[in-house]
Amino acid sequence: MNFWGFTPWIFDEAQEYFEAFLHGLSMDELKAECLLPTMVDDMMRGGRLNVKVLSTDSQWFGVTYQDDKVKVQESLKKLHEKGIYPASLRE
Repeated sequence: MNFWGFTPWIFDEAQEYFEAFLHGLSMDELKAECLLPTMVDDMMRGGRLNVKVLSTDSQWFGVTYQDDKVKVQESLKKLHEKGIYPASLRE
């Protein structure tokens, strides 16, 4: 899983990138996706962005779809019970 961290300057860049993406679509590409990793790759290749990759031994999980919710809730509950996440992060 990827976790991105940016400083605020990225918002203007992302808006410009997204607008260019939209203007470049043809009528048969209405379901095309503007993907963050593609934007980052384009910016890196253009020399406008440097990326630092950090590693962790922790297991990552997230909610992408409605069906993910229960699994994530259970995982968070286990982390609270083990004391990995403090109680103040509950609910």
